[in-house]
Amino acid sequence: MRMKERAPDIARRHLADLGYHGSPGAYWGWLPHPDELRSDIVPHRLAEQGILVSTAETFAATGHAPNALRLALAGADIDVLPDTFELVRESVRLAGGESADVPHDEAYRRVFGEGEA
Repeated sequence: MRMKERAPDIARRHLADLGYHGSPGAYWGWLPHPDELRSDIVPHRLAEQGILVSTAETFAATGHAPNALRLALAGADIDVLPDTFELVRESVRLAGGESADVPHDEAYRRVFGEGEA
């Protein structure tokens, strides 16, 4: 019997090239942004799509927070995580001025089912 892939492993597989990192076994991780990208843009775009993430400011213990998102993975639906991470990837790239790899409507339907994107 093949063991089901864990959420942190899926996150690393889909977001490592964007700098995602988390402690082994932790059900959260960090996705840094380029300095020129405001940290509030991507969370706002993702929230409009039903995906909630936090900025690093919420967790900063000092006066200077890194320009990053905190992705909480506990309780996530493993079956839609790959497509969810594609929406995260797309939002980061679009906010940074790059074109998306996965058409938004296609990824949205895979995560949320049929309907309007």
